[in-house]
Amino acid sequence: MSAMIRWTPDMGYVPATLHSVDDLFRAFFGPLHGDFSPEMMLDSGTALKMEVEAGGKEIKATLPIAGCKPDSFDVAIQGDTLTVRAKRVCEDMEDENSRYLRRERTTEEYEESVKLPCLVKFNETSAKYVDGVLTITMPRAEEPKPQPKRIKVG
Repeated sequence: MSAMIRWTPDMGYVPATLHSVDDLFRAFFGPLHGDFSPEMMLDSGTALKMEVEAGGKEIKATLPIAGCKPDSFDVAIQGDTLTVRAKRVCEDMEDENSRYLRRERTTEEYEESVKLPCLVKFNETSAKYVDGVLTITMPRAEEPKPQPKRIKVG
């Protein structure tokens, strides 16, 4: 015997689980191809993935983002947080001899912030964009050594 109760419209409340939403969609649209489940809603693998590698002397962040120009990136470091913003605008090539009935333009924006494992030297940080991959190299900053403080007991 199942402890689950199937939702029906006469119950008068909205189902609270994703499986109940799946049942609701099936009742309205008929059988679905696949389930309306958390696995379906996870990243499909098409999202950009920034990799941050912490080496002994430097931290290196790489981001594959093809189709941008080097001046379309905004890379900022504030404290121990790295923020990368990019904007890609794709337009069809202009042809003076053509009359367009329709032209397609695409604008995509990307922004991601990553907490770095340590402080970095801002003045020596560099970024390169080669073959569709942005690489940011950040030398580690010297960690300030804690100074012992003596407190006079009075």
